[in-house]
Parts: sequence; C-alpha cells; structure tokens
Amino acid sequence: RIEHQAGTTHYVATFALTTAQIYEAYATLLTGPNQFELIGNVPFATTVHPANAQTLQLSDGALVADLRAGVPHSIDISAYDSYGNQADAISTVGRVSGYLLLPASDSRYTATLRVVGAVIEATYTAMFSGSYQLYVELDGNSAGGTPATVMVGPALGPVLHTAQFGPSGTYFSMFFNMDTNRGGHDVQVNFECENELVQCLECSFGSASSCMWHTDDELRVYIGADSTVGIGKRLEIQDGSMLLNAVE
Repeated sequence: RIEHQAGTTHYVATFALTTAQIYEAYATLLTGPNQFELIGNVPFATTVHPANAQTLQLSDGALVADLRAGVPHSIDISAYDSYGNQADAISTVGRVSGYLLLPASDSRYTATLRVVGAVIEATYTAMFSGSYQLYVELDGNSAGGTPATVMVGPALGPVLHTAQFGPSGTYFSMFFNMDTNRGGHDVQVNFECENELVQCLECSFGSASSCMWHTDDELRVYIGADSTVGIGKRLEIQDGSMLLNAVE
C-alpha cells in the first residue's frame, strides 16, 4: 500500500504470519529488470507472538497408572492458539475448569488450577478407588485427550516413620506418613492401646499406660512409671488393628 504524507511517499507492507517465532524483514527496491536493491536499515528482526489461547491439550505422559485414593496428583495441560502455537500466559479465571467424575457413584472432585506460562497444572485428589473420567475444558470446550479414563487404586496404608519422646518424658509420639482413620478412635481421647493397637517388642509401656491421638497422623503413648520403653526399642502396629488411611 502506498501512502503520501507531506510530500513523502511511504510504502506499507502488511503480513499475516501464523507461526510464532523471530523473523527477519527485508525491504528492496526494483532498480531494473530482475534487479533489486536493499533499502533502509535492513534486515531487521521482528518477533511474532502467539495469539490468544483457543485450545487445550493434555501433555504427553500426563496420565500415570499408579494413582491412589487420598493422594493428590497433578497433570500438565498445554494451551495453544488457533494456529497451533503454544500460547502465552493464560488466565484460568472463568475460562478453564477441570474435574474427576466417578460415573458409578456420581462422585465429582474439582481440580485446583495453577498456571505456569502456557502450561496449566491441574491437581486433583480422588477420595475413593475406581475408574474415573477426567474432564478439562477451556471456555466450555473439551481439551484434546479428554475425557480420559483415570484408574485410581485403593488408598495406601499408613506407615510408621518415626517415634520420639515428648519434652516431659511421660509419653512418646508415633508419627505416621499420612493422616489415618485413628483405628476408629476419636482425637484427644485416651484409650488402652498396648497390644491392641501398638506393641513394643521386648519392652512394656508399664502399668496404667494409655494412648491418645493428638492429630490424625500423631499417636501419643503415655507410659507408666515402670515402663521399659527406651531408645532403640522396636515398635509395631498390631495386625488387625484396622489402622487405615484416613480416606478409606
């Protein structure tokens, strides 16, 4: 397009570029048959950025096989513009939604979303085992690869990972690697637990000992004056104690 301004002629070139990348632009002047001359300060670099996000796609390897009830799991979802370029930063507010649906029971778990550039990290936690459908949508349109089938296995059992005496020395705490169902006991309520929930190999909690769940993952054992519990003694959870993950 030619424009005339104040006695000066301007040549305006318009491009419609669809691939986001850095380009080099050249301007030439036809000086004769098949003869061109570079004009101006050329070449010069120009960057074409992606357009607004229009589609979503589950990232490769987003779905893993070994999922467990009660354990948070995150997947990455990539955003693309209508030309297939990975989009710039995208706002999830009002545009992106994600959830897990267990058709058999109509249980639904909404994902929490975190944006890192053009990648959306969706984190969800299924509370029961089963075969779920994963839904992710952008402006009401399903992401590529969804709905996807997600198999969630039963919750893992809690594991005792450390034990230590309290400041007073009248009790010791047993810490588990996850929240438990407390074996059916209430929090902050004393109960008899030696050889029922917990046993100490080659030692005793002593007379009038008791247990109390301080939190879902911390069991406190209050020992008697004649207790033989000490550093290096081995503690075990009794078989059949029904101490399970808090989820199931």
